[in-house]
Amino acid sequence: MKHLFELFRLNQREQRGVKVLLFIIFIFLLIHLILPLQQNRLPIKYDLIVHKEKEELPEYESNYSDIEDKKYPVQKKEIAYFTFDPNSLDEAGWEALGLTNKQIKGILNYRSKGGRFRNKYDLAKMYSLSPQDVERLTPFVQIKQEQINPYVPQENAYTTRRKESFRKVLINVNDADTNSWMEVRGIGPVFSKRIVKFRDALGGFHDINQLKEVYGIPEDILERIQQQIQLMPKSHKRILINQISIDSLAKHPYVRYKRARTIINYRVQHGNFKELADLKKILSLDEEFFIKIEPYLDFDHGKHREAIDISD
Repeated sequence: MKHLFELFRLNQREQRGVKVLLFIIFIFLLIHLILPLQQNRLPIKYDLIVHKEKEELPEYESNYSDIEDKKYPVQKKEIAYFTFDPNSLDEAGWEALGLTNKQIKGILNYRSKGGRFRNKYDLAKMYSLSPQDVERLTPFVQIKQEQINPYVPQENAYTTRRKESFRKVLINVNDADTNSWMEVRGIGPVFSKRIVKFRDALGGFHDINQLKEVYGIPEDILERIQQQIQLMPKSHKRILINQISIDSLAKHPYVRYKRARTIINYRVQHGNFKELADLKKILSLDEEFFIKIEPYLDFDHGKHREAIDISD
């Protein structure tokens, strides 16, 4: 070992450290060899476990199942089906047919807005009903052939006169107020207010088909009232696009604030618009917007009699 120390040129302190390290290694090797001889090797014990049938499960498993059943009870309510009219069935009736409160609310809201079930297959129009609900309820639907308009009083002399007025009424869509609209069959107070509000925001209708944009009105009602409404040509108000402010332009349903700000800022930077082609230079505006807004634009500084600022 002395020659080893001389070979690596270790000083006296380093030599002592190497000796101590070798001693420690020797002790660990010795312990590693002796300990396994002192340990008693115990035999391996094992039990054969046989899976029992469900009815023989331990008590704790049975109790756990009972807890789960109480926590998440399964209500299996037997439904006694009956024939019903979805246009008149009340909340209790729908509940008796096994519908949830959310489903019932959706149906009642649909009816309150003027929605009607024309045949039993119209149940499928209700998004709150699952296909399974529609399938089980459809066989029991029985819709009455003659439905009573909810806004018309019960049969009497007044009702007869009102029915007669329904047949004769002819209104101008841009001049009629809410009362006039209610004279049209199928248009009640809710729809009449929506029509007038939307029309006034537009500045008037330039096309009868714009009535389809009024929220909630079914297309079948619009088809039925075609003979009771008329539109006078060029009776809508037009927008003085070179004079109107951002806030006034933003009130138009087809424009809104973001587009209004873009249009007016472009006008300030590049000067007045002479024609629609100038407006189309604004690349952020799409073709669908131009188709809708074009009938309402006036580029001639109000020279036309019907051209006005919609802020008025």
